[in-house]
Order: sequence, then C-alpha cells, then structure tokens
Amino acid sequence: MDGVGPGTLIAGRYELRRPLSTRESGTRWVGHDTTFDRDVTLLLVPRDDAARAADVLDAARRCAVVDNPRLVRIYDIGQDERWAWVVEEDSSGARTLADVLSEGPLPAEEVRRITGEVAAGLDAGTGRGLHHRRLTPACVLLSPQGAVKVSGLGTDAALAGADDGDDGERRDAVGVVALAYAGLTGAWPLSGDTAGLPRAMTLAGDLARPSEVVGGVPGDLDALCRLTLSEDAGPVSPGDYAAQIAPWSPIPVQRTSSRLSTAAAPATGGSTAPEAAPGTTAAGRLSPGPSDQDQPPPPASMNSIVSGKKSGDAIVGTRTHKTK
Repeated sequence: MDGVGPGTLIAGRYELRRPLSTRESGTRWVGHDTTFDRDVTLLLVPRDDAARAADVLDAARRCAVVDNPRLVRIYDIGQDERWAWVVEEDSSGARTLADVLSEGPLPAEEVRRITGEVAAGLDAGTGRGLHHRRLTPACVLLSPQGAVKVSGLGTDAALAGADDGDDGERRDAVGVVALAYAGLTGAWPLSGDTAGLPRAMTLAGDLARPSEVVGGVPGDLDALCRLTLSEDAGPVSPGDYAAQIAPWSPIPVQRTSSRLSTAAAPATGGSTAPEAAPGTTAAGRLSPGPSDQDQPPPPASMNSIVSGKKSGDAIVGTRTHKTK
C-alpha cells in the first residue's frame, strides 16, 4: 500500500511493524499498540473505496461483540481521511492451517479437532447474524500450543464485496467440510482461492473421496466430505457439522507418519481401518481419557446431534441411516 510502511503510526497509536498478509483490497500488518504496549494485528483498507471500507467497518463492529475464544478478538475500529482500520489481537506467532498443510495431511483426529473448533467458533457468529463466506485454510490460525482461531469473520467477505445473502450458514458449513477434506488429503476441493494448496484430485470426473486418496479416514468424516462436496447434502450450518463430528479431543494430535495411500488403484468401498494404535480405537478415534472430560459441549444452537458412528452407519444429510 502506498503511503504506509514499517514505522507508520495509525491513529497516533498503532505502529506498523511488517506486512503479514494481503487479501482482496486489504492488508494485515503486524503492529504495536503504543498506548497499551502490546503487539496487535491491523487490517488496513483504503478509504478511496468508500463502500468497501464502510462494509468492512460494519462487519468488524458486529464481530467485536461476539465473545468466543475461537474467534480472533477485535480491539479497535476506526478511520481517517486515508484509511479504515481494524485492530485485532496479535496473531503473528500463529501458523495458518494452509502453512501446516503445505507439509502434508494431518492425522484424522487432529482434523476432527481443528474443524470442530472452527465450526464452534463460526456457530457463535451465526447467533449474531455473522457469517464468514470466504473460509480457506489461510483463515484458520493455530497457536504453538495448538489453540484454534478463525480470522476474518464477516470482514473477509466485506473485503471481497460478497453479498450478504441468506445462504451464509450453508456456505460456512461447506467451507468447514472443505477444511476437513484439505486436512485429510492436503488438497483443496473447492473452486477459487486454494490458499496455496494443490487442487483435489478427481476420479472419473468426480471429486475423489478422502478415503480414495489417503488411508485411515474415519467413516463419518469420509461420508460428510462425499455428501457435502459431491452431493449437495450434509450439514446445513457450522453448528450442525460440529454436532455431527463431536466429540473431539482438546489435545493436539501430532503427525507420526505419512498417511498417503500407496494403493495401485483407488478404493471403491471406503477405507479399511488400520490396526489401532495405542490410545485409539480401531476406527481411529481417541480412546476416552481424563482429558476428554474437559471437552466443552457443542454450541447450544446445534439441534441435530448425530450419535451413530459405529460400523454399518452411514451419515445421510443431518441424520444417520443404518445400512444393511
């Protein structure tokens, strides 16, 4: 952006340190709040695009009142004759999910944990009429301790000039399922911005199921990806998704080895569960432990909890159907 750089002072208070990312017509900077002596992140939007700047500020004001630890917190909002700005909590020490996935797929239970946290955070925004609409792995921040936060709720869509239609909940649900697909396979299944990930593979013209790409994919996540991304079914909101994949462990699951399939031909009947590792079930789920008791319940707005995850159950829409 012309006219700003390291050392520039915004609102006589926020010192810009270095650019963090550029998305649409806005730039995020690592900055420092000289009043409270704390590091922050600043989103700067030129005022010469008055309508876009106004939409970003409006979205940020609404997001600022949503109190949820899974959403990036907004500290301040303002504008002058040149810039509109949104001051957020410091995220410079976090890695984006896109960065993490550039190193390869994640363990299935880590995918469950990350996407469950993302969905629960988005569900909190839904209660305020806020939707993301531009969800990609670049919007998901992972702290060194494994905490998950979503950035850009409302503001990313405003930056892109996206219409605030009545399909926000479903679009965010599809976005969360796409994150799950990316986490399981390391590839992005939707059109548009891939956040630097490769495009997902297709088989006979159809999107390949995760279980056709990698091994050890739990049946519920595989079915959700197929139904949502290939059959226009699946969860209707982020809260619905979170309810269907709950519970998830609060403890990050580290990579142990590559999960990429080496089969000569893609599987046609779903993945075969590998021998259970210590601390897991045969289906790849973490065995209950003391930490599981600390798992927070799904958001209150989730009203379609799916309980059937045993062998022989297949998820259909937002309910379970017993296969014969």
